[in-house]
Amino acid sequence: MQARTHVVSLFVLGDRRAVRFADVSKVHFLQALGLAIEAVERGEPGDLLHHLSRLQATSGGAKELRRSFSIVDHKVAEAEFFLGRLHECSFNVFQAHCYTRAFISSARSIAFALQAVMSKEDGFSDWYARHQATLRDDRLARFFHEFRTVNQHIGDNLVRGGQVKEGTIRHYFMPSRDLPEVPEVDLAEAAEAYFRTVLQIVFDCYVRFGPQIDQQQRFTADYFASIGKTIADAEEELGLPRGWTDVVPGAIEYRWQALRDHVADGCEINRIFEQYLGVSTPRPARLPAWAGKNCVCCSYS
Repeated sequence: MQARTHVVSLFVLGDRRAVRFADVSKVHFLQALGLAIEAVERGEPGDLLHHLSRLQATSGGAKELRRSFSIVDHKVAEAEFFLGRLHECSFNVFQAHCYTRAFISSARSIAFALQAVMSKEDGFSDWYARHQATLRDDRLARFFHEFRTVNQHIGDNLVRGGQVKEGTIRHYFMPSRDLPEVPEVDLAEAAEAYFRTVLQIVFDCYVRFGPQIDQQQRFTADYFASIGKTIADAEEELGLPRGWTDVVPGAIEYRWQALRDHVADGCEINRIFEQYLGVSTPRPARLPAWAGKNCVCCSYS
Protein backbone atom coordinates (compact mmCIF):
# COMPACT_ATOMS: atom_id res chain seq x y z
CA MET A 1 0.00 0.00 0.00
CA GLN A 2 2.87 2.36 0.79
CA ALA A 3 4.39 1.74 -2.65
CA ARG A 4 1.06 2.43 -4.34
CA THR A 5 0.62 5.68 -2.43
CA HIS A 6 4.16 6.71 -3.28
CA VAL A 7 3.71 6.15 -7.03
CA VAL A 8 0.33 7.85 -7.26
CA SER A 9 1.51 10.86 -5.27
CA LEU A 10 4.57 11.16 -7.52
CA PHE A 11 2.32 11.19 -10.55
CA VAL A 12 -0.37 13.50 -9.26
CA LEU A 13 1.59 15.92 -7.10
CA GLY A 14 5.29 15.80 -7.73
CA ASP A 15 5.89 15.58 -11.47
CA ARG A 16 5.40 18.65 -13.66
CA ARG A 17 5.51 16.44 -16.74
CA ALA A 18 2.37 14.67 -15.60
CA VAL A 19 -0.60 14.66 -17.96
CA ARG A 20 -4.29 14.36 -17.11
CA PHE A 21 -5.56 10.83 -16.52
CA ALA A 22 -8.00 11.38 -19.43
CA ASP A 23 -5.04 11.72 -21.81
CA VAL A 24 -3.95 8.11 -21.26
CA SER A 25 -5.91 4.97 -22.11
CA LYS A 26 -7.24 3.11 -19.09
CA VAL A 27 -5.40 -0.06 -20.09
CA HIS A 28 -2.03 1.65 -20.45
CA PHE A 29 -2.44 3.58 -17.21
CA LEU A 30 -3.21 0.45 -15.18
CA GLN A 31 -0.35 -1.47 -16.77
CA ALA A 32 2.10 1.34 -16.17
CA LEU A 33 0.89 1.79 -12.59
CA GLY A 34 1.55 -1.89 -11.91
CA LEU A 35 5.06 -1.66 -13.36
CA ALA A 36 5.80 1.48 -11.36
CA ILE A 37 4.58 -0.14 -8.12
CA GLU A 38 6.77 -3.17 -8.74
CA ALA A 39 9.75 -0.85 -9.30
CA VAL A 40 9.15 0.97 -6.00
CA GLU A 41 8.81 -2.34 -4.17
CA ARG A 42 12.22 -3.31 -5.58
CA GLY A 43 13.64 -0.05 -4.25
CA GLU A 44 13.87 1.55 -7.71
CA PRO A 45 12.35 4.87 -8.88
CA GLY A 46 8.62 4.54 -9.61
CA ASP A 47 8.55 6.71 -12.74
CA LEU A 48 4.99 6.25 -13.96
CA LEU A 49 5.44 8.46 -17.02
CA HIS A 50 8.48 6.46 -18.10
CA HIS A 51 6.42 3.26 -18.15
CA LEU A 52 3.52 4.97 -19.87
CA SER A 53 5.79 6.24 -22.65
CA ARG A 54 7.30 2.81 -23.17
CA LEU A 55 3.88 1.17 -23.36
CA GLN A 56 2.69 3.76 -25.89
CA ALA A 57 5.77 3.26 -28.04
CA THR A 58 5.69 -0.55 -28.00
CA SER A 59 1.95 -0.82 -28.65
CA GLY A 60 1.95 1.17 -31.86
CA GLY A 61 1.14 4.49 -30.22
CA ALA A 62 3.14 7.68 -30.36
CA LYS A 63 6.56 7.81 -28.76
CA GLU A 64 5.33 10.68 -26.65
CA LEU A 65 2.04 10.68 -24.81
CA ARG A 66 -0.58 12.11 -27.10
CA ARG A 67 -3.20 14.51 -25.87
CA SER A 68 -6.66 13.02 -25.78
CA PHE A 69 -9.32 14.40 -28.13
CA SER A 70 -11.56 14.51 -25.07
CA ILE A 71 -9.91 17.89 -24.42
CA VAL A 72 -11.73 19.20 -27.50
CA ASP A 73 -14.95 17.44 -26.52
CA HIS A 74 -14.88 19.07 -23.08
CA LYS A 75 -14.31 22.52 -24.60
CA VAL A 76 -17.30 22.01 -26.90
CA ALA A 77 -19.46 20.92 -23.95
CA GLU A 78 -18.29 23.94 -21.95
CA ALA A 79 -19.22 26.36 -24.73
CA GLU A 80 -22.60 24.69 -25.15
CA PHE A 81 -23.23 25.05 -21.42
CA PHE A 82 -22.69 28.81 -21.54
CA LEU A 83 -24.73 29.07 -24.73
CA GLY A 84 -27.63 27.52 -22.88
CA ARG A 85 -27.25 30.08 -20.10
CA LEU A 86 -27.51 32.92 -22.63
CA HIS A 87 -31.08 31.81 -23.31
CA GLU A 88 -31.91 32.07 -19.60
CA CYS A 89 -30.67 35.58 -18.75
CA SER A 90 -34.09 37.21 -19.05
CA PHE A 91 -33.94 40.74 -17.54
CA ASN A 92 -30.59 40.20 -15.80
CA VAL A 93 -28.20 42.23 -17.94
CA PHE A 94 -25.23 41.43 -15.71
CA GLN A 95 -25.78 37.72 -16.33
CA ALA A 96 -25.92 38.41 -20.06
CA HIS A 97 -22.55 40.19 -19.81
CA CYS A 98 -20.94 37.38 -17.85
CA TYR A 99 -22.29 34.48 -19.90
CA THR A 100 -21.47 36.21 -23.18
CA ARG A 101 -17.86 36.61 -22.15
CA ALA A 102 -17.71 33.01 -20.88
CA PHE A 103 -19.31 31.63 -24.04
CA ILE A 104 -17.02 33.48 -26.42
CA SER A 105 -13.93 32.51 -24.43
CA SER A 106 -14.97 28.84 -24.44
CA ALA A 107 -16.03 28.82 -28.07
CA ARG A 108 -12.79 30.43 -29.22
CA SER A 109 -10.73 28.00 -27.13
CA ILE A 110 -12.21 25.07 -29.07
CA ALA A 111 -9.97 26.00 -32.00
CA PHE A 112 -6.92 26.31 -29.72
CA ALA A 113 -7.62 22.90 -28.18
CA LEU A 114 -8.12 21.35 -31.62
CA GLN A 115 -4.75 22.61 -32.80
CA ALA A 116 -2.99 21.52 -29.60
CA VAL A 117 -4.36 17.99 -29.88
CA MET A 118 -4.04 17.52 -33.64
CA SER A 119 -1.00 19.60 -34.65
CA LYS A 120 1.28 16.58 -35.14
CA GLU A 121 -1.27 14.51 -37.04
CA ASP A 122 -0.42 13.92 -40.70
CA GLY A 123 -2.58 16.05 -42.98
CA PHE A 124 -4.04 18.18 -40.20
CA SER A 125 -2.23 21.43 -41.06
CA ASP A 126 -3.55 21.55 -44.63
CA TRP A 127 -7.02 20.42 -43.53
CA TYR A 128 -7.23 23.05 -40.80
CA ALA A 129 -5.84 25.81 -43.03
CA ARG A 130 -8.88 25.38 -45.28
CA HIS A 131 -11.23 25.75 -42.31
CA GLN A 132 -9.33 28.80 -41.11
CA ALA A 133 -9.80 30.43 -44.51
CA THR A 134 -13.52 29.73 -44.29
CA LEU A 135 -13.70 31.31 -40.82
CA ARG A 136 -11.87 34.42 -42.04
CA ASP A 137 -14.52 34.84 -44.72
CA ASP A 138 -17.37 34.31 -42.24
CA ARG A 139 -18.66 37.69 -41.05
CA LEU A 140 -20.08 36.35 -37.79
CA ALA A 141 -16.92 34.40 -36.95
CA ARG A 142 -14.83 37.52 -37.54
CA PHE A 143 -17.13 39.50 -35.23
CA PHE A 144 -16.77 37.05 -32.35
CA HIS A 145 -13.02 36.94 -32.85
CA GLU A 146 -12.85 40.74 -32.66
CA PHE A 147 -15.32 40.86 -29.77
CA ARG A 148 -13.13 38.56 -27.71
CA THR A 149 -10.11 40.76 -28.41
CA VAL A 150 -11.96 43.91 -27.35
CA ASN A 151 -13.45 42.26 -24.30
CA GLN A 152 -10.23 40.60 -23.11
CA HIS A 153 -7.73 43.38 -23.84
CA ILE A 154 -9.84 46.49 -23.37
CA GLY A 155 -12.59 45.24 -21.09
CA ASP A 156 -15.50 46.63 -23.07
CA ASN A 157 -18.66 44.53 -23.28
CA LEU A 158 -20.94 45.31 -26.21
CA VAL A 159 -24.06 43.66 -24.79
CA ARG A 160 -25.99 46.86 -24.10
CA GLY A 161 -29.30 46.83 -25.93
CA GLY A 162 -32.46 44.87 -25.26
CA GLN A 163 -35.99 44.32 -26.48
CA VAL A 164 -38.96 42.98 -24.56
CA LYS A 165 -41.58 41.06 -26.47
CA GLU A 166 -44.39 39.05 -24.86
CA GLY A 167 -42.54 39.01 -21.54
CA THR A 168 -39.26 37.79 -23.03
CA ILE A 169 -36.19 39.97 -23.29
CA ARG A 170 -33.71 39.68 -26.11
CA HIS A 171 -30.26 41.14 -25.63
CA TYR A 172 -28.34 42.80 -28.46
CA PHE A 173 -24.80 43.86 -29.25
CA MET A 174 -24.34 47.60 -29.67
CA PRO A 175 -21.59 49.16 -31.84
CA SER A 176 -18.58 50.83 -30.24
CA ARG A 177 -15.54 52.77 -31.39
CA ASP A 178 -13.45 49.59 -31.34
CA LEU A 179 -16.09 47.39 -32.98
CA PRO A 180 -18.44 49.50 -35.13
CA GLU A 181 -20.16 46.57 -36.91
CA VAL A 182 -22.23 44.12 -34.86
CA PRO A 183 -24.78 41.38 -35.73
CA GLU A 184 -28.32 42.53 -36.39
CA VAL A 185 -29.82 39.45 -34.72
CA ASP A 186 -30.07 39.12 -30.95
CA LEU A 187 -27.23 37.86 -28.78
CA ALA A 188 -28.48 34.27 -28.30
CA GLU A 189 -29.23 33.79 -31.99
CA ALA A 190 -25.84 35.13 -33.06
CA ALA A 191 -24.02 33.01 -30.48
CA GLU A 192 -25.84 29.85 -31.54
CA ALA A 193 -25.07 30.45 -35.22
CA TYR A 194 -21.38 30.93 -34.41
CA PHE A 195 -21.39 27.82 -32.22
CA ARG A 196 -22.81 25.75 -35.08
CA THR A 197 -20.02 26.97 -37.35
CA VAL A 198 -17.31 25.95 -34.89
CA LEU A 199 -19.09 22.69 -34.07
CA GLN A 200 -19.15 21.75 -37.75
CA ILE A 201 -15.35 21.98 -37.84
CA VAL A 202 -15.07 19.59 -34.89
CA PHE A 203 -17.49 17.18 -36.53
CA ASP A 204 -15.54 17.32 -39.80
CA CYS A 205 -12.42 16.47 -37.79
CA TYR A 206 -14.13 13.36 -36.42
CA VAL A 207 -14.98 12.32 -39.97
CA ARG A 208 -11.57 13.12 -41.51
CA PHE A 209 -9.35 11.80 -38.70
CA GLY A 210 -11.76 9.36 -37.04
CA PRO A 211 -9.46 6.37 -36.42
CA GLN A 212 -6.77 8.64 -34.93
CA ILE A 213 -9.08 10.30 -32.38
CA ASP A 214 -12.05 7.97 -31.87
CA GLN A 215 -11.56 4.46 -30.49
CA GLN A 216 -14.93 3.38 -31.87
CA GLN A 217 -13.76 4.22 -35.39
CA ARG A 218 -10.25 2.90 -34.86
CA PHE A 219 -10.93 -0.65 -33.72
CA THR A 220 -12.54 -2.02 -36.86
CA ALA A 221 -11.46 -4.72 -39.31
CA ASP A 222 -11.43 -2.25 -42.20
CA TYR A 223 -9.15 0.28 -40.50
CA PHE A 224 -6.60 -2.25 -39.27
CA ALA A 225 -6.58 -3.91 -42.69
CA SER A 226 -5.88 -0.49 -44.24
CA ILE A 227 -2.70 -0.17 -42.16
CA GLY A 228 -1.65 -3.77 -42.76
CA LYS A 229 -2.52 -5.07 -39.31
CA THR A 230 -4.80 -7.72 -37.82
CA ILE A 231 -7.07 -8.08 -34.82
CA ALA A 232 -4.17 -9.64 -32.92
CA ASP A 233 -2.27 -6.37 -33.42
CA ALA A 234 -5.32 -4.47 -32.15
CA GLU A 235 -5.42 -6.65 -29.04
CA GLU A 236 -1.74 -6.01 -28.43
CA GLU A 237 -2.23 -2.26 -28.92
CA LEU A 238 -4.76 -2.35 -26.08
CA GLY A 239 -2.31 -4.16 -23.85
CA LEU A 240 -4.10 -7.49 -24.21
CA PRO A 241 -2.59 -10.86 -25.11
CA ARG A 242 -2.65 -11.63 -28.82
CA GLY A 243 -5.65 -13.87 -29.44
CA TRP A 244 -7.47 -12.63 -26.32
CA THR A 245 -10.82 -12.56 -28.16
CA ASP A 246 -10.17 -15.69 -30.26
CA VAL A 247 -12.56 -17.94 -28.40
CA VAL A 248 -15.17 -19.08 -30.96
CA PRO A 249 -14.25 -19.74 -34.63
CA GLY A 250 -15.97 -17.53 -37.19
CA ALA A 251 -16.83 -14.73 -34.76
CA ILE A 252 -14.41 -12.14 -36.13
CA GLU A 253 -16.89 -9.22 -36.22
CA TYR A 254 -17.97 -10.01 -32.67
CA ARG A 255 -14.32 -10.01 -31.66
CA TRP A 256 -13.92 -6.49 -33.05
CA GLN A 257 -17.07 -5.42 -31.24
CA ALA A 258 -15.70 -6.89 -28.02
CA LEU A 259 -12.57 -4.76 -28.40
CA ARG A 260 -14.64 -1.63 -28.96
CA ASP A 261 -16.70 -2.46 -25.89
CA HIS A 262 -13.50 -3.04 -23.95
CA VAL A 263 -12.06 0.41 -24.64
CA ALA A 264 -15.48 2.14 -24.40
CA ASP A 265 -13.83 5.37 -25.55
CA GLY A 266 -15.42 7.38 -28.30
CA CYS A 267 -16.95 10.71 -29.13
CA GLU A 268 -18.35 12.29 -25.96
CA ILE A 269 -20.41 15.01 -27.65
CA ASN A 270 -22.71 13.18 -30.06
CA ARG A 271 -25.68 14.59 -28.17
CA ILE A 272 -24.47 18.09 -29.06
CA PHE A 273 -23.80 17.11 -32.68
CA GLU A 274 -27.30 15.69 -32.93
CA GLN A 275 -28.96 18.69 -31.29
CA TYR A 276 -27.24 21.45 -33.26
CA LEU A 277 -26.20 19.76 -36.53
CA GLY A 278 -28.54 16.78 -36.79
CA VAL A 279 -25.62 14.36 -37.26
CA SER A 280 -23.56 11.91 -35.20
CA THR A 281 -20.05 10.53 -35.65
CA PRO A 282 -19.51 7.39 -37.74
CA ARG A 283 -19.33 4.16 -35.81
CA PRO A 284 -20.01 0.49 -36.56
CA ALA A 285 -23.59 -0.66 -35.96
CA ARG A 286 -24.19 -3.01 -33.04
CA LEU A 287 -24.28 -6.64 -34.06
CA PRO A 288 -27.29 -8.80 -33.19
CA ALA A 289 -27.05 -10.89 -30.06
CA TRP A 290 -24.66 -13.82 -30.50
CA ALA A 291 -26.66 -16.92 -31.38
CA GLY A 292 -23.92 -19.42 -30.74
CA LYS A 293 -22.35 -20.70 -27.56
CA ASN A 294 -21.83 -17.94 -24.99
CA CYS A 295 -18.28 -16.74 -24.52
CA VAL A 296 -16.38 -13.82 -23.08
CA CYS A 297 -15.99 -11.88 -26.34
CA CYS A 298 -19.23 -12.70 -28.19
CA SER A 299 -22.07 -12.53 -25.68
CA TYR A 300 -22.79 -8.81 -26.08
CA SER A 301 -26.37 -7.88 -26.88
